Amino acid sequence: MTTGVPKRHLSLEGCTNFRDLGGYRTADGRTTRWRTLFRSGDPSLMTPADLDRVRALGISTVIDFRSGSSIRLLVGTLSREARSYWPLAFEPEWVDQDLLARWPEASLSYMRHPSARAQLKAGIDALAGESSLPAVFHCSQGKDRTGMFAAIVLGSLGVLESDIAADFALSARYYDPENFRDLLAALAAQGGEGAELAKRGARILAQTGAPPAAEAMLTLLEGVRAEYGSMRDYALGIGVDEECLATLENALLVGEAAEPQQPFGEEKDQ
Repeated sequence: MTTGVPKRHLSLEGCTNFRDLGGYRTADGRTTRWRTLFRSGDPSLMTPADLDRVRALGISTVIDFRSGSSIRLLVGTLSREARSYWPLAFEPEWVDQDLLARWPEASLSYMRHPSARAQLKAGIDALAGESSLPAVFHCSQGKDRTGMFAAIVLGSLGVLESDIAADFALSARYYDPENFRDLLAALAAQGGEGAELAKRGARILAQTGAPPAAEAMLTLLEGVRAEYGSMRDYALGIGVDEECLATLENALLVGEAAEPQQPFGEEKDQ
Protein backbone atom coordinates (compact mmCIF):
# COMPACT_ATOMS: atom_id res chain seq x y z
CA MET A 1 0.00 0.00 0.00
CA THR A 2 1.27 3.48 -0.85
CA THR A 3 1.48 5.79 2.18
CA GLY A 4 2.38 9.01 0.35
CA VAL A 5 5.50 9.40 2.48
CA PRO A 6 8.62 10.20 0.41
CA LYS A 7 11.43 7.70 0.37
CA ARG A 8 14.30 8.71 2.59
CA HIS A 9 17.13 7.15 0.58
CA LEU A 10 17.90 7.97 -3.04
CA SER A 11 19.81 5.08 -4.58
CA LEU A 12 22.47 6.44 -6.94
CA GLU A 13 25.19 4.71 -8.93
CA GLY A 14 27.96 7.28 -8.45
CA CYS A 15 27.14 8.68 -5.02
CA THR A 16 26.61 6.92 -1.72
CA ASN A 17 24.37 7.62 1.26
CA PHE A 18 22.15 10.31 -0.32
CA ARG A 19 19.27 10.80 2.12
CA ASP A 20 16.36 13.09 2.90
CA LEU A 21 16.23 14.62 6.39
CA GLY A 22 12.45 15.05 6.33
CA GLY A 23 9.93 13.47 8.68
CA TYR A 24 11.89 13.72 11.92
CA ARG A 25 9.97 14.69 15.06
CA THR A 26 10.67 17.66 17.29
CA ALA A 27 9.99 17.92 21.00
CA ASP A 28 7.12 20.37 20.36
CA GLY A 29 5.30 18.06 17.99
CA ARG A 30 6.43 19.44 14.64
CA THR A 31 8.35 17.49 11.99
CA THR A 32 11.12 18.31 9.56
CA ARG A 33 9.95 19.09 6.05
CA TRP A 34 10.48 16.48 3.33
CA ARG A 35 12.40 17.18 0.11
CA THR A 36 14.07 20.28 1.54
CA LEU A 37 17.33 19.22 3.21
CA PHE A 38 19.51 16.30 2.20
CA ARG A 39 22.76 14.71 3.36
CA SER A 40 25.12 12.73 1.18
CA GLY A 41 28.50 11.30 0.40
CA ASP A 42 30.72 13.06 -2.15
CA PRO A 43 28.59 13.72 -5.28
CA SER A 44 31.59 14.32 -7.55
CA LEU A 45 31.22 11.04 -9.48
CA MET A 46 27.47 11.18 -10.07
CA THR A 47 26.49 9.63 -13.39
CA PRO A 48 24.27 11.49 -15.90
CA ALA A 49 21.33 9.41 -14.67
CA ASP A 50 22.17 10.28 -11.06
CA LEU A 51 22.29 13.97 -11.92
CA ASP A 52 18.91 13.81 -13.62
CA ARG A 53 17.36 12.29 -10.50
CA VAL A 54 18.98 14.83 -8.18
CA ARG A 55 18.19 17.79 -10.45
CA ALA A 56 14.53 16.82 -10.11
CA LEU A 57 14.86 17.64 -6.39
CA GLY A 58 15.64 21.26 -7.27
CA ILE A 59 18.86 21.44 -5.25
CA SER A 60 19.85 25.10 -4.87
CA THR A 61 22.75 24.87 -2.42
CA VAL A 62 25.62 22.40 -2.00
CA ILE A 63 27.71 22.54 1.18
CA ASP A 64 31.01 20.67 0.97
CA PHE A 65 32.81 19.59 4.16
CA ARG A 66 35.63 17.62 2.52
CA SER A 67 39.28 18.54 3.03
CA GLY A 68 40.76 21.49 1.18
CA SER A 69 42.84 19.13 -0.97
CA SER A 70 39.78 17.15 -2.03
CA ILE A 71 37.91 20.33 -2.89
CA ARG A 72 40.81 21.62 -4.98
CA LEU A 73 41.18 18.37 -6.91
CA LEU A 74 37.67 17.09 -7.46
CA VAL A 75 34.42 19.04 -7.71
CA GLY A 76 31.57 17.47 -9.61
CA THR A 77 28.75 18.69 -11.81
CA LEU A 78 26.17 18.99 -9.04
CA SER A 79 28.33 21.47 -7.14
CA ARG A 80 29.24 23.42 -10.26
CA GLU A 81 25.60 23.70 -11.31
CA ALA A 82 24.21 24.68 -7.91
CA ARG A 83 22.97 28.21 -7.36
CA SER A 84 25.27 28.35 -4.32
CA TYR A 85 28.29 26.16 -3.66
CA TRP A 86 29.95 26.43 -0.25
CA PRO A 87 33.39 24.77 -0.02
CA LEU A 88 33.78 24.67 3.78
CA ALA A 89 36.90 22.57 4.12
CA PHE A 90 37.42 20.42 7.21
CA GLU A 91 41.10 19.59 7.56
CA PRO A 92 42.23 16.26 9.06
CA GLU A 93 44.89 17.94 11.21
CA TRP A 94 42.12 19.68 13.18
CA VAL A 95 41.52 16.44 15.07
CA ASP A 96 43.86 13.93 16.69
CA GLN A 97 44.13 11.09 14.15
CA ASP A 98 44.10 8.57 17.00
CA LEU A 99 40.50 9.62 17.65
CA LEU A 100 39.22 8.71 14.18
CA ALA A 101 38.20 5.23 15.29
CA ARG A 102 36.21 6.79 18.17
CA TRP A 103 33.61 8.88 16.38
CA PRO A 104 32.02 10.72 19.34
CA GLU A 105 35.39 11.88 20.67
CA ALA A 106 36.59 12.87 17.20
CA SER A 107 33.41 14.85 16.54
CA LEU A 108 33.60 16.68 19.87
CA SER A 109 37.23 17.48 19.11
CA TYR A 110 36.20 18.97 15.75
CA MET A 111 33.39 20.92 17.41
CA ARG A 112 35.89 22.55 19.78
CA HIS A 113 38.37 23.57 17.07
CA PRO A 114 38.11 27.30 16.19
CA SER A 115 38.44 26.74 12.44
CA ALA A 116 35.87 23.95 12.44
CA ARG A 117 33.47 26.09 14.46
CA ALA A 118 33.76 28.82 11.84
CA GLN A 119 32.97 26.36 9.04
CA LEU A 120 30.02 24.88 10.93
CA LYS A 121 28.61 28.36 11.52
CA ALA A 122 29.05 29.19 7.84
CA GLY A 123 27.20 26.00 6.90
CA ILE A 124 24.22 26.83 9.13
CA ASP A 125 24.16 30.41 7.87
CA ALA A 126 24.23 29.13 4.28
CA LEU A 127 21.14 27.01 4.87
CA ALA A 128 19.28 30.07 6.14
CA GLY A 129 20.23 32.20 3.14
CA GLU A 130 17.72 33.53 0.65
CA SER A 131 16.60 30.88 -1.87
CA SER A 132 19.11 28.43 -0.36
CA LEU A 133 16.73 25.47 -0.12
CA PRO A 134 16.49 22.71 -1.14
CA ALA A 135 20.07 22.03 -0.08
CA VAL A 136 22.44 19.11 0.33
CA PHE A 137 25.53 18.91 2.53
CA HIS A 138 28.23 16.29 2.26
CA CYS A 139 31.75 15.21 3.12
CA SER A 140 33.62 12.36 1.41
CA GLN A 141 31.73 9.36 2.73
CA GLY A 142 28.59 11.04 4.02
CA LYS A 143 28.70 9.53 7.48
CA ASP A 144 31.17 11.20 9.88
CA ARG A 145 31.49 14.97 9.31
CA THR A 146 28.13 14.86 7.54
CA GLY A 147 26.63 13.01 10.49
CA MET A 148 28.03 15.58 12.89
CA PHE A 149 26.60 18.52 10.91
CA ALA A 150 23.25 16.76 10.56
CA ALA A 151 23.12 16.36 14.34
CA ILE A 152 23.92 20.03 14.88
CA VAL A 153 21.23 21.20 12.46
CA LEU A 154 18.57 18.75 13.63
CA GLY A 155 19.44 19.32 17.28
CA SER A 156 19.25 23.09 16.83
CA LEU A 157 15.74 22.62 15.42
CA GLY A 158 14.69 20.61 18.46
CA VAL A 159 14.53 17.21 16.77
CA LEU A 160 14.28 14.37 19.26
CA GLU A 161 17.60 12.74 20.13
CA SER A 162 16.15 9.33 19.28
CA ASP A 163 15.40 10.50 15.74
CA ILE A 164 18.84 12.13 15.37
CA ALA A 165 20.45 8.84 16.44
CA ALA A 166 18.20 6.80 14.15
CA ASP A 167 19.13 8.99 11.17
CA PHE A 168 22.82 8.64 12.00
CA ALA A 169 22.52 4.85 12.16
CA LEU A 170 21.13 4.69 8.60
CA SER A 171 24.66 5.16 7.24
CA ALA A 172 25.33 1.56 8.27
CA ARG A 173 22.69 0.58 5.72
CA TYR A 174 23.23 3.06 2.91
CA TYR A 175 26.96 3.82 2.94
CA ASP A 176 28.86 1.96 0.22
CA PRO A 177 32.66 1.90 0.69
CA GLU A 178 33.10 0.97 -2.98
CA ASN A 179 31.96 4.47 -3.91
CA PHE A 180 34.67 5.93 -1.67
CA ARG A 181 37.25 3.64 -3.28
CA ASP A 182 36.15 4.95 -6.68
CA LEU A 183 36.71 8.49 -5.44
CA LEU A 184 40.17 7.56 -4.16
CA ALA A 185 40.99 6.03 -7.55
CA ALA A 186 39.91 9.24 -9.30
CA LEU A 187 42.20 11.24 -7.01
CA ALA A 188 45.10 8.82 -7.39
CA ALA A 189 44.86 9.06 -11.18
CA GLN A 190 45.74 12.76 -10.93
CA GLY A 191 49.13 11.94 -9.37
CA GLY A 192 51.02 14.25 -7.03
CA GLU A 193 48.75 15.71 -4.36
CA GLY A 194 45.89 13.51 -5.54
CA ALA A 195 47.93 10.33 -5.11
CA GLU A 196 48.96 11.34 -1.59
CA LEU A 197 45.38 12.20 -0.72
CA ALA A 198 44.23 8.81 -2.01
CA LYS A 199 46.79 7.04 0.19
CA ARG A 200 45.63 8.97 3.22
CA GLY A 201 42.01 8.17 2.39
CA ALA A 202 42.80 4.48 2.13
CA ARG A 203 44.43 4.58 5.57
CA ILE A 204 41.39 6.33 7.04
CA LEU A 205 39.07 3.79 5.42
CA ALA A 206 41.04 0.94 6.97
CA GLN A 207 41.16 2.68 10.35
CA THR A 208 37.51 3.69 10.71
CA GLY A 209 35.80 0.56 9.35
CA ALA A 210 32.00 0.32 9.32
CA PRO A 211 29.84 3.39 10.07
CA PRO A 212 29.23 3.93 13.79
CA ALA A 213 25.94 2.82 15.33
CA ALA A 214 23.19 4.91 16.92
CA GLU A 215 24.87 4.56 20.31
CA ALA A 216 27.82 6.63 19.04
CA MET A 217 25.49 9.51 18.24
CA LEU A 218 23.80 9.24 21.64
CA THR A 219 27.26 9.45 23.22
CA LEU A 220 28.01 12.60 21.20
CA LEU A 221 24.70 14.17 22.21
CA GLU A 222 25.42 13.38 25.85
CA GLY A 223 28.82 15.03 25.51
CA VAL A 224 27.27 18.11 23.92
CA ARG A 225 24.75 18.40 26.76
CA ALA A 226 27.54 18.16 29.34
CA GLU A 227 29.78 20.68 27.59
CA TYR A 228 27.36 23.15 25.99
CA GLY A 229 23.85 22.49 27.31
CA SER A 230 22.25 21.53 23.98
CA MET A 231 22.93 21.55 20.25
CA ARG A 232 21.04 24.83 19.98
CA ASP A 233 23.27 26.29 22.70
CA TYR A 234 26.28 25.03 20.77
CA ALA A 235 25.06 26.70 17.57
CA LEU A 236 24.50 29.99 19.39
CA GLY A 237 27.91 29.65 21.01
CA ILE A 238 29.70 29.46 17.67
CA GLY A 239 28.01 32.65 16.52
CA VAL A 240 24.79 31.53 14.83
CA ASP A 241 22.14 34.06 15.80
CA GLU A 242 18.54 33.52 16.87
CA GLU A 243 17.23 35.09 13.66
CA CYS A 244 19.11 32.51 11.60
CA LEU A 245 17.70 29.64 13.65
CA ALA A 246 14.20 31.12 13.41
CA THR A 247 14.58 31.27 9.62
CA LEU A 248 15.60 27.62 9.56
CA GLU A 249 12.69 26.64 11.76
CA ASN A 250 10.25 28.37 9.43
CA ALA A 251 11.79 26.74 6.38
CA LEU A 252 12.49 23.26 7.70
CA LEU A 253 9.70 22.52 10.19
CA VAL A 254 6.03 21.88 9.56
CA GLY A 255 3.50 22.40 12.29
CA GLU A 256 1.33 19.37 11.69
CA ALA A 257 2.44 15.82 12.26
CA ALA A 258 3.56 14.16 9.07
CA GLU A 259 1.91 10.98 7.89
CA PRO A 260 3.61 8.11 9.74
CA GLN A 261 6.69 7.00 7.84
CA GLN A 262 7.84 3.45 7.36
CA PRO A 263 10.02 2.11 10.18
CA PHE A 264 13.72 2.60 9.46
CA GLY A 265 14.35 -1.11 9.13
CA GLU A 266 11.55 -1.71 6.64
CA GLU A 267 12.03 1.04 4.10
CA LYS A 268 12.65 -0.16 0.57
CA ASP A 269 15.12 1.67 -1.64
CA GLN A 270 13.75 4.01 -4.26
